[in-house]
Amino acid sequence: MERKLTRAYKKAPGPSSLAALAEHYLRYQKFDRARKLVEEGLLKYPESHKLRLLEQRIKRTDLYEEFLKAGQEITENPNPDAYANLAALYRTVGDIDKALETCAAGLAKFPNSVRIYLNVAELRISRYARDYMPRDAVIALANLEKAVSLDDTDYAAAILLSEFYMAVGAAESAIHALKKLLVSHPEDEHAQEMLDKALEMSRRDEPVEDLVRDISQKRRMAVEAGLLCYLEKCVRGVQDGKVRRRIDAEKTSKALTPALEDTGARAMVVLNPDGSLAAEARQEGDPINTEALALATREIHDNTNDYALRMDLGSFESGEIEGPFGHILVNSVEGWLISGITSARPSNRERMRKRMQEVAEDCLLTAPVIDEAQEEEEEKPDADTAQPDQGA
Repeated sequence: MERKLTRAYKKAPGPSSLAALAEHYLRYQKFDRARKLVEEGLLKYPESHKLRLLEQRIKRTDLYEEFLKAGQEITENPNPDAYANLAALYRTVGDIDKALETCAAGLAKFPNSVRIYLNVAELRISRYARDYMPRDAVIALANLEKAVSLDDTDYAAAILLSEFYMAVGAAESAIHALKKLLVSHPEDEHAQEMLDKALEMSRRDEPVEDLVRDISQKRRMAVEAGLLCYLEKCVRGVQDGKVRRRIDAEKTSKALTPALEDTGARAMVVLNPDGSLAAEARQEGDPINTEALALATREIHDNTNDYALRMDLGSFESGEIEGPFGHILVNSVEGWLISGITSARPSNRERMRKRMQEVAEDCLLTAPVIDEAQEEEEEKPDADTAQPDQGA
């Protein structure tokens, strides 16, 4: 099996074939090989969801003894530190949701644990820094304030609360927190430096929640402005903030065909981040209009994504809609949209999502990166075809 998977990877290198080989290594406890392969794969395909999940699995394997010890301590001798330690391990492997779940379980048993409140705040702040969801920042603030109210001499909680206030511009709140901190830590130079900065930027405080939402709104406007600039270029490919890729439409359409057969979908489409139709496939003889499916896909994504952002629920990942036309399932994969339509609600929904992810891994994330300089050079008119100067 290993030889077969190795040959498959060499014949068609990509995140899916690489992940299959890495999973084989993990299954047979060849952890060093799996780790090296995944690390190399992420350098080539940093957007690959499969490889990111494998990276998490490998990290959890590396920390197996620590996870086992933390779990045993919670079972045999439950205490706040045990829950905090387990949450920290989940954070290390990148599983923020599981870390927050562990913290919630710990606070249910130990509602006065400063360390667990501090853990929740750190987790929420890290996610806020990534996604700019105001709800995360507001919850982080509530947990920090709770931690400090339980023990105003706890340096880690008090300094992080002060840094939070400073970061969002709540100078007066920062001054108040830092003055209290300096009572218990009068010689702390870092706290004194922060207090001096807070006094310099001091102004009439706005509610911290409003400041957080203002930051998020400005960030969202900046993202939308960047997206508009991108749409104006109308360049085919993907814009993920770092690279754009030009996909092979024919290859992608061919990859959709077995997905149709496996899931029973009438048709499937892939849309570029600019909304244009990148690839399509439909059952032979089916009169369905793939342009209409593409339009419906864009509408499902745009409306759902807009609502989710306004409600601080995060960005769109997947969605479904059902009507007399059938059932449409939409997945967002690193900027692309992939959708399929069936005659009725699919019983194999997870299989369809899996097939969509495979198409993304094999056809989209492996597409060549667009060379900006080369693209601009290609767009310049040839000297032979350039129009003569009318004023000559």
